[in-house]
Amino acid sequence: MKNIQAFKTLIDRPQSAVIVTHFKPDADALGSSLGLAGFLEKKGHKVQVITPSDYPDFLYWLPGNETVINFEYNSSKSRQLTEQATLIFCLDFNSIK
Repeated sequence: MKNIQAFKTLIDRPQSAVIVTHFKPDADALGSSLGLAGFLEKKGHKVQVITPSDYPDFLYWLPGNETVINFEYNSSKSRQLTEQATLIFCLDFNSIK
């Protein structure tokens, strides 16, 4: 989004948000996703981080890790949350594909 004010306006009103990482997320992907989740939660949003796959257990210490849903293990819940979300963030992807 080119206009930062438009983004601020978009997230100003609490909504249902899903944050998705790339496949086999690393510390950058999971950390940025959990950081954004914490920020949005403080603004009153209902937020869920979903990973498309598992990730290294040395990342389990990250605050909020216990709420992350792994799509491979819970695809129905992941789909339901994504379909109901009014905001979807895709973080740390190196390409649109």
